[in-house]
Amino acid sequence: MRAGIEIAVWWVAGSAIWTATLSSIAPGDLIAGVLAAGVCAVLARVARRAMGGQPGLSPRMWLHWLAWAVLVPPAAAADLVRLVRWLGEGRPEPRPDQRFVRLPVPGGDGRDAITWRQGAVLAVSSTPGSVVLAVDAEGGSLDVDRLVGGPPDLSRRVGRR
Repeated sequence: MRAGIEIAVWWVAGSAIWTATLSSIAPGDLIAGVLAAGVCAVLARVARRAMGGQPGLSPRMWLHWLAWAVLVPPAAAADLVRLVRWLGEGRPEPRPDQRFVRLPVPGGDGRDAITWRQGAVLAVSSTPGSVVLAVDAEGGSLDVDRLVGGPPDLSRRVGRR
């Protein structure tokens, strides 16, 4: 039963995202999107289980993930503006000590620690100015390559408080 609910949630979310990206809605496009979302929903569940993830987030993790998700669009827009300026002005790359950052996140294999790291990787890598290069699950850190940065800084938000 739980597997069916999880797959249905992924399926609906994938179908909604696909439909939102269409410039015009044609029956063939809708059918293709719904079928592809169904395949992706099954694969999402299989991948989550293969990685040892547990279904459901604690209320505390939902709040963290929601706060990060709300910051992704403004952070992505700000990074895009910074990147365009950086490229347009021909500035040199940041020094390695400024560019490569180690973010502290919860370590270990507890459910909240795992979901914190998963959400942090997704949030930080969703902006054009940074990408997570490595995750140290035991030591509790993310290695981030940050080409540009500034407010709103997702890196500070996802770092362990």
